[in-house]
Parts: sequence; C-alpha cells; structure tokens
Amino acid sequence: MNSVSNKFRYHVLEKKYGDMDLKSLYRIIKKSFFYLVIVYIPFAVVATITNNLLVKNDKYAAILLSGYAFSDSDYWAAPFAFLGSYPAWTFYFNLKGVRTDYIFRATKEDLKNVLVEPKYQSIVLVGHGSNNAWRATDKLVSNEDIRQWQSLFALKTGEWIQLSCPAFDTYPEHMGELVMDGKNKVFHYSGVKVGNIEFVTDALTGFQLIKYQTRKRRQSS
Repeated sequence: MNSVSNKFRYHVLEKKYGDMDLKSLYRIIKKSFFYLVIVYIPFAVVATITNNLLVKNDKYAAILLSGYAFSDSDYWAAPFAFLGSYPAWTFYFNLKGVRTDYIFRATKEDLKNVLVEPKYQSIVLVGHGSNNAWRATDKLVSNEDIRQWQSLFALKTGEWIQLSCPAFDTYPEHMGELVMDGKNKVFHYSGVKVGNIEFVTDALTGFQLIKYQTRKRRQSS
C-alpha cells in the first residue's frame, strides 16, 4: 500500500514532465481558474449588461477580428481574440457612450459594409497587416481598396484603432487616415513589427499601449 502511495506521490508531485511537473501545472490551472471565476466572468457579465441595456446611443464601434493567423482556416483566432478583449474593449467604448459590435472571421466585404454603414463610427481591426494594409480572413485590404470605396461612405467621427504590425509599405498615409475625419483619430503601433505581447496588453487594458505609442509618436514629430 505504501509503495502505491509513494508512486502516486512521485508521479503527481515530484516527477517532471518536460520542463514542468504536475504540481506547477496545478498552480497554473488554479490561478487561471481564480482569474476566470473571480475576475473575467463578472467583468464580462457587467460588460454585456452595459453594452446591451445601459448604453442607448445609436453609435457603434465595429471590432473586426480576422480569422487569418497562419492561414484562412484558423477558426480559433477570432474567438480567442474575442475572449481576451471583450470586457476591456466593451467598457472602453461604453464609457464613451458607444456600443460594440464584434465581427468574427471578418472578411474584406465585412470591412466594406462597416465603412458604408453610418452607425459604425469607430473601427477596430485585429490581425496581420501594416500601416497600409489589413489581412482580412479571405483577402488583403489595402489603401487602394479604401480609395475605391470612399464614394460610398462619409468620413467617420470616432476612432480607427488598428492592432497589426505598423510598417509602411507603398503609401505615405495610414489606411485609417482615408476613413476618419482627422489624422488624430487614427491609432496604430510604432516601429516595424509587434507581437502577442502588445496585443495581449491592449486586450487587457483597453488600448492603453497603442494609445501611448501613438501619443508619443505625435509629440516627437
């Protein structure tokens, strides 16, 4: 009996599986469960109530989540981005009197429809891209596409927030500058490349990092 107990204790508490033992894994799961139950779910519930019941404004922020991560079949990408960002981004816009509308696995046509629809005054793009492009689930959208659509919509008065790599490609102006009624309403990262750390930070803090980098860039210029 003691030998069985010792083997169980060894395999559960002492033996390492790769770089991690089960005891460490248990701690991670416990912390994740604590965050989910004590923090995330209550905030998500409150965000849902404020977004659907308390905010009465007819202005919306369209949050387009590309389903393209490594290919156009990455069905997990949009739900993962939604779960990480929903409470913070919903509160961010609700406090401005704006409701949020998430669009999963957003396509090129989805972005066009958002631009044409007057109720969408703020736009958030999530996915691969640059200052001159955004990779929708099905196709790449560029400045040239926006120019072709400009006769179909009035310039937006809210915010353009693009969470993608910020490198310039062909055009001198940022893609969002073709959509908004002022350059000061366009927010994007600085530098050439960003990764998951930047996205997670902005997903949890309500765009604080991308806003900070944009303000700092404008002050220096």
